[in-house]
Amino acid sequence: MTKPYVMSMARAEDFDTVMRLLKQRIDWLRELGSDQWNTGRSFDTRVRNSISRQETWLLNDGDEPIATLTLTSEGDPDFWTPSELADRALYLGKMATSRSRSGSGLGKLAITWASDFAAKRGFEYVRWDVWRTNKRLQDYYRSVGARYIRTEDVADRWSGALFEVDARMHPELDREVQTTR
Repeated sequence: MTKPYVMSMARAEDFDTVMRLLKQRIDWLRELGSDQWNTGRSFDTRVRNSISRQETWLLNDGDEPIATLTLTSEGDPDFWTPSELADRALYLGKMATSRSRSGSGLGKLAITWASDFAAKRGFEYVRWDVWRTNKRLQDYYRSVGARYIRTEDVADRWSGALFEVDARMHPELDREVQTTR
């Protein structure tokens, strides 16, 4: 483990790496019996688009990619109210950490990084939606300080448990993560 880790914007050539991290999580969720991310829908197009829009990030430990996440300023109107969508918020999605690093705090670190990143850019919140049936993940987010907002049950959508953290600077984060473009 080499700290600080490096968070860098994913490039087109990182597509397979991002997908590999996501697939590790999909396979693990399937092993647990969760239907999260196992609906038969492919992420390929959405991931390629988010990379091309410079919204997807990779966290690396030296040469090893250990996490990915996507941040966008566009919230999903199926889940967030018009008033919430008017707030200065970044929306977190497609976050996955390497299975080889389970239990090492990378999920919390990624959320802390997103909070810091958002604050440095003038946003007030980092928000995300969570699979409605994945109570274990919802409990995890509560345990790392995320606020549960509510659950939206939208037809033909599986996500909808809404969470947020305040965007705020974390000066101690510099010892943990360096951000590069």
